[in-house]
Amino acid sequence: MSKTDKASRAIKMLEYEKKIYEFLLARMALQEQAIDAEDEPALLEILDEKERAIESLNKKDESLRKWSSTLSELDRAEMEEKTRTLRAEIEKTLQEIVELEEICEKKIQSKGSRMGNRLTGLKKGKVLLKGYNIPTRIKPKISKNV
Repeated sequence: MSKTDKASRAIKMLEYEKKIYEFLLARMALQEQAIDAEDEPALLEILDEKERAIESLNKKDESLRKWSSTLSELDRAEMEEKTRTLRAEIEKTLQEIVELEEICEKKIQSKGSRMGNRLTGLKKGKVLLKGYNIPTRIKPKISKNV
């Protein structure tokens, strides 16, 4: 395989990875909207899509790693030079994904905390209302024998 073929193969593999990262970034924006809207079904669907994309990304990354391990040091250094800008774009996109993921995580924790506080309030209310409960069995005031 010639050096230009190796370079174009490396670029194609990285461009594919970049597309997956861009897809994940788009899903992160949708995930944030679903969290804000408290749309659980949409959120679960988005998480499934992200999971499948990450699995695909892991497979592609593994094949890229295996392929790059077959290259000589000189070829690897040349590939790193030719793919530097593409790798920088991927890293930038990945950083954006991580930032959005952290924002979403905080929002989920906040909503979970608010929901937990509401549930705690309901539990306290139920405990207070126990004093007003009607006994489960009302005893007859007049004997059945009379």
